[in-house]
Amino acid sequence: MYKGMKRKGRESDRWIGFNRKSWCLFCYDKGYHFYHAGVRTRSIPRPHSKRVGVFLHCPAGILSFYSVSSSGTLTHLYTFYSTFTEPLYPGFGVYSFSPSSVTLCQIDDQHIQRDHGGESWIKPGPENTRDHGGESSIKPGPENTRDDAGESCIKPGPENTRDQGGECCIKPGPENTRDHGGECWIKPGPEKWIPQSCKTCDHVEDSTHWLQIEPLTSTVQGVTMFRHRTPKGSYECTVSGLRWLCERDVILKYHFRNWEPYSNLLKDMQYTQGGPLLDITMELGELEEVHLPHCVCLGTNPSLRNEMKILHVEEHGVSLEEVHEVTRFHAKILHPKFSAISVILSYILSWNVDVHCELMLYLTVMKETLIPRLYLFPSNPGQIQAVEQQESKFQGSKRFPNTRPEQSFKLNSSFRLNIPCSTAINPPRIQLIHRDTTPSFFRAVVKMTGIDIEMELFSDDERTVWKEIVSRDEYYQNQALTLPGIPAEEFLKKHRAILIQGVKNPMPIADVLSSKSMIGDEEYSRIKAETTEQDRMRELLRSVLPKGPEVTGACLKALIEHEHHLVKYLSESST
Repeated sequence: MYKGMKRKGRESDRWIGFNRKSWCLFCYDKGYHFYHAGVRTRSIPRPHSKRVGVFLHCPAGILSFYSVSSSGTLTHLYTFYSTFTEPLYPGFGVYSFSPSSVTLCQIDDQHIQRDHGGESWIKPGPENTRDHGGESSIKPGPENTRDDAGESCIKPGPENTRDQGGECCIKPGPENTRDHGGECWIKPGPEKWIPQSCKTCDHVEDSTHWLQIEPLTSTVQGVTMFRHRTPKGSYECTVSGLRWLCERDVILKYHFRNWEPYSNLLKDMQYTQGGPLLDITMELGELEEVHLPHCVCLGTNPSLRNEMKILHVEEHGVSLEEVHEVTRFHAKILHPKFSAISVILSYILSWNVDVHCELMLYLTVMKETLIPRLYLFPSNPGQIQAVEQQESKFQGSKRFPNTRPEQSFKLNSSFRLNIPCSTAINPPRIQLIHRDTTPSFFRAVVKMTGIDIEMELFSDDERTVWKEIVSRDEYYQNQALTLPGIPAEEFLKKHRAILIQGVKNPMPIADVLSSKSMIGDEEYSRIKAETTEQDRMRELLRSVLPKGPEVTGACLKALIEHEHHLVKYLSESST
């Protein structure tokens, strides 16, 4: 918290975490809560331990909380991304019916240990239980754990700091969350790229010394941009799967490109897609290595390594580059020169190649009918983003966390979806091919009869390759929130007058949008400064409506949560 924050009194702005001058981790028997004004409360159940650790990097605007096990293993809990305008000081409060205490321990580089698996271990340092009137400062250890702003932080080591659960313990961020072009960079909301667990190629070697980090994102003319700033080390982007190794500080920015303009060119060259087409720009420094994600399964045919090339799409044409090394999920090149770049595969061999695949299941409830949409496509983070963007336009659409295929599928083969209780499934079959734009999907119509819904995917030879069960509880929980199938922007414009008069308190909705950086600080202040709820809602809609489907969709979802009965009434009156 900032030193100037007032502590006396019971007003909400004097509680740690309930104002813009403080950030709070609240520990209780059943889990953790995280609080900061403008950020929706986050909760994590089942605490890992009663010991917690803090990582603070003021220039990067990062404040992370970790649970610390008895053996010293760090498990990442939550990270606040902010711009700190003053030095931060720890503050403590104890709420208990039995005697309790808080102990502050110093941890420095001498106490960080790593086992051979690359896990991060911390031995407890000397304790310091002295109280300073509710505030406490941490003195640096012998190897200087103080950052540029004078706060105490834990330095990341050169190796991977993931714990056994695969969580990233230390996430380096940029020096500033706003670039010089005036774009606002926010913490991402995209689907995370998850390494495959394919049984077909589980014997194929893959490197594991990568520190997973989340990118900052912005939207420029409808294109989602990703940005990383990293010191020396080996990193993997959690959204794209892109890996890189650098010897000094670098800043890289990239976005996914559409394959459509180059599909005919690839055919003429006798090649086909092997992964996402990434347009990468280096804003600072150079990379020693870059590892581009690919979708080819090497478990049945390791010689496919020799058939991969790197495609460079340049201003005056294209060029090919040899791959230095191919691992289980990546193709490695040394000292890369960037343009739009991707892994490609010999077209002839693509007719007999196994690929890792994605299955993404979305559900929409329309009164008493459930509409499942199941996307099937070769693994490609760019296509995942395309699916998310398409689904954001469908009101009431919700992603269902389905299981993934356990083995690779044959490219160009076809698949059939079976849902016993469905009244229709279209199309009857889907061919597994690389799409230039949004992937193909099955659309089913299911009458909700109060039973679990079974789904089964069959291959060409009628083998079951995937099964899923959607429980009645999971699809019924959203039934009351059904909206007509119109875009969020259209819904908000159509009912603008009623929303202005009917929303009782617009500030919780503004808080949600502010926490996602979908409205800026100035817009938030203008909304809050209005003296009536009607004027606040009018100002909120004025800020939201010009910003496109992602922001209007988030606004409508917040309205559903906080103004359930009003939205339900408007939804039913529209049908």
